[in-house]
Amino acid sequence: MGGNHSAQLVKDKPIVLVLGGGYVGCTCARALDDTGKFNVVLIDRKNFFLHNVASLRAVVDPTWIDKIMIPYDKLLRNGMVVQAEIEEVAPTQVKLFGREDPVKFDYLVIALGSSYAFPAKISETTAAAAKAKYLNLHKLLAARKDICIVGGGPVGVELAGEIVTDFPQKKVTIVQSQNDLCPGPLSPKFKDEMLKKLTVLGVNVLLGQRVNLDEETMGAYKTGDYTFIDGSRDVVTTKGEKIHADIIFICTGLAVNNASLTTYFGDKIQQGRLAVNKYLQVEGHSNIFAIGDINNTPELKMAYFGQMQAQLTAKNIQALQKRSGLTPHKSPTPAMFVTIGRYGGVGQLPFANMVVGDTVIKKVKSKDIFCHEYYKLLRQGDGSDMKTGIDGAETRTVNLAAAMGMTAEEAAKLRDEGLNAGDHEQGANHT
Repeated sequence: MGGNHSAQLVKDKPIVLVLGGGYVGCTCARALDDTGKFNVVLIDRKNFFLHNVASLRAVVDPTWIDKIMIPYDKLLRNGMVVQAEIEEVAPTQVKLFGREDPVKFDYLVIALGSSYAFPAKISETTAAAAKAKYLNLHKLLAARKDICIVGGGPVGVELAGEIVTDFPQKKVTIVQSQNDLCPGPLSPKFKDEMLKKLTVLGVNVLLGQRVNLDEETMGAYKTGDYTFIDGSRDVVTTKGEKIHADIIFICTGLAVNNASLTTYFGDKIQQGRLAVNKYLQVEGHSNIFAIGDINNTPELKMAYFGQMQAQLTAKNIQALQKRSGLTPHKSPTPAMFVTIGRYGGVGQLPFANMVVGDTVIKKVKSKDIFCHEYYKLLRQGDGSDMKTGIDGAETRTVNLAAAMGMTAEEAAKLRDEGLNAGDHEQGANHT
């Protein structure tokens, strides 16, 4: 795809900074870059795109580890993806760790996303380190018999499904504090079908209960010493049920990546998320957009819905540049596809609350888990093409130098090596 495309010189075009290289940031950056009318720089702390929708499959099947880590190198044809840690976002500029001079912009897209406990997401910044971590967990999981999953949202349900499908001899228990799985605006039928499928597969689902973990264990987990809780132990729920666990996964506690926003946009943050208007602009800033998990729109925070916001934002930035009218955002009808292993799952379609089962979910999601779609987004072919290489590297480096306010030599080094963030605390601003 696009192998013969020549990079355009866009160094004199409006600068668009996109913060966050997840599903939403990549979609918006590519849409704007493809126009050839903007100098687009996407900044992410990782040197790879994590296809985290499929990350739980990689826990049970190590052949998937490479599949979920996609190179950024072909995403932008004219602009550049830069590996750097964001220190502070201001109304006219962005400060990066490891660089004294801030980066100015004409338009800013904040797509910093959210963080979640490993293995659903990962804080490692290099693909090599991330791959090693997934492989180590796979080996550890294979040696464990009793698994406890705390949290019955989509992550907890999908992790349980992957484990019992690939390791049917293991005993898996989900402990969910609320009285249904995947709480929220989805239909009771959707949730009931999910519970039935898990039960048929042998998953023990405990609803309306919490796990009592000792303070030392939870303290270590919360401070990052554990990304899961390994070691044989007996735990007791708030209803007195005793569970033996060789390993405990905490599938709760999504955190919005807003640390770099608090100084200048603290008054715009509501329950951790940036308040936006109907055009997804940050209140009071017509050239700054916030999309995906970072904003306070009411829809379910999912990759697909976030990508819809990304496309709209790309359209509206072009409209602003043309001084034409903007298109308002419309929150989509709730919908969700949840895989339960390789062979199916449960889904709710965005019309008439229609619930579908294994046949549809296997075809749409569980077999491939959208790998083909995201390899295509990042211009990496069908998933079998892992070749790297940058078309028009010299031109694109000139564009990067203009956007970052640096020499061509400095831009080439930044392109190849990223910024050395130093020893500051990491993990607060990544997708």
